[in-house]
Amino acid sequence: MVEEELVREIAREVVEHVAPQELVLFQAESTAYFRDPRKALKAARKRAAATPKDERFGFGGGELIAIATPIVLAMVETALVTVGEHLMLTASERSLGSVRGLVRRMLRRPDQAEGEEPAGGEDTGEEGADPATGAATGPAAGPEADAADGTARPSGTAEALPPALTEVVRHKVYEQARRLGINEDRARLLADAVIGGLTA
Repeated sequence: MVEEELVREIAREVVEHVAPQELVLFQAESTAYFRDPRKALKAARKRAAATPKDERFGFGGGELIAIATPIVLAMVETALVTVGEHLMLTASERSLGSVRGLVRRMLRRPDQAEGEEPAGGEDTGEEGADPATGAATGPAAGPEADAADGTARPSGTAEALPPALTEVVRHKVYEQARRLGINEDRARLLADAVIGGLTA
C-alpha cells in the first residue's frame, strides 16, 4: 500500500505544473479521491467530457472545476506502487515500513521520522551498497560524496530513480491516462509531469 501523504505531496506539485487553477480545489479533491477513487475518477471524466477541450488542464478561462487532480492522483499512486514493487522485488526481505522509507529516499523526499535513531541497533557506519538501488551506504554516501553533477548529496539518500525504472513508470502512467480518456498529447504531458514530480 502506498503512502497517502506522499501521493498527495507529489500530486500537488504535478497539479501546480499542469493545472495551477485547480490548486484551490486540491485538498477537497484529494480527500474525495482517497475516500472513493473510482467515484472521483468517474466524476472527473464526466466533467472533462462536458468541458471544451481548450479549457482543460489550465487552458482557457472557463468555470473553476477539477479535472486533472483526480487523474494526477491516480497516476502518482500508480507510479509509487510501481517503484515500491521494484524495491520489493529487489529486496524481498524488507518490511513494508522499510520499503516506504526506501521509496522516499529514492525520490529524495524527507521522511517525517527522519533523524530518529535506527531501530534494532542497526549499524549504519559500515560501507556497502543498498541491495535495492545499488547506492553506496555508510560513510561513503555522506555529504562529502559528490553526485555526478558535482553537487554534494545529503547523507543517507539513495540514487535517483534508475533510468530503466523511470521508463517503466512513465509508460504505466501514460497508459493509465489514456485509459482514463486523456488524449495522446495530454497523456504524454501528464506522464512527463508525474516523472518530473517523482524526480524533482
